[in-house]
Amino acid sequence: MLQWSHGEKPLLASAS
Repeated sequence: MLQWSHGEKPLLASAS
């Protein structure tokens, strides 16, 4: 699971 500190792809982070 990837942690996105930015507001780029929150959906991808949740899906991963």
